[in-house]
Amino acid sequence: QAEANRQQNEADLQRRHEQQLFAAQDEGARKALAEEEERKRKFEQDYPRTEYQKQAMEDHPNRAQVMLCGNAGTSKSTLINLLMMVVSHLYALARGGSTVARVAVSALGECTERPTVYTFAEDSPLFHLAIMIATPGAGTLLVPEDTYPRMIGIRYATIVLLVVAERLRAIDHKIYKECLDRRVPVLVVRSKMDNAVENAIDDAEDEGQEPPTAEQTYEAARANVISKAANPPAESGVPSIQIPPERIYLTSRKYVKEIHDVADFRVRDFYRLFQDISAAVANDVSRDARRMVA
Repeated sequence: QAEANRQQNEADLQRRHEQQLFAAQDEGARKALAEEEERKRKFEQDYPRTEYQKQAMEDHPNRAQVMLCGNAGTSKSTLINLLMMVVSHLYALARGGSTVARVAVSALGECTERPTVYTFAEDSPLFHLAIMIATPGAGTLLVPEDTYPRMIGIRYATIVLLVVAERLRAIDHKIYKECLDRRVPVLVVRSKMDNAVENAIDDAEDEGQEPPTAEQTYEAARANVISKAANPPAESGVPSIQIPPERIYLTSRKYVKEIHDVADFRVRDFYRLFQDISAAVANDVSRDARRMVA
């Protein structure tokens, strides 16, 4: 009987110890959660979400936000339409179809003046996972460069596509640096590469030189982005940025629509961009959103 009582007492002590341990862990977890909520509250107070982002979260809950930004005239909306078209086309082919699903657009204002939210076609697997946001071009009266990153709410994007044209401008440096500071993944998209190829040929002919091949023009464009980012003019006052080569994507609307071989160097970066965006979205979406797709 004494042995039985001893064992029972030890069991009771062990149980009470475990209960106290769980209670302490519970309290620690609650405290950590409260501290995290307070940190978020203070951050959002100092760096509030934009009204369009609040509306987008309400209209499209549990979706990752793929934000396109950059200077005016860099073909941000064109890039969105290309990505939407490819997603719909690939999904239609996977289902044995041959038609391209239409892209739905949920406009919160004119794209040139205010951000526009794009949603994927409803029968696409990405419909429940992500939205794409085309922001107005920087450097206009409505969107001054000094306040651009904060005005469009870069901090709250899942991933940022920084779309640039022939050369990087001061605002491109600011956007890239803001993304790094806020730990937002950023991919640099050099648009209008078909124009770059044609211009390189014209320039060479004007100078009486042998025109470069399209592939040489592509590699020169990639090297130019890296060089200009790392060595901005001293008078510009913008920070030097180091862009990894694999985070630069050379794209062309014309080539994507005309060339169907995804291994062709003229469209290879575009499909690599699509894959990297998909990976970022997959890592960000909530479990609820995943269940909706399943």
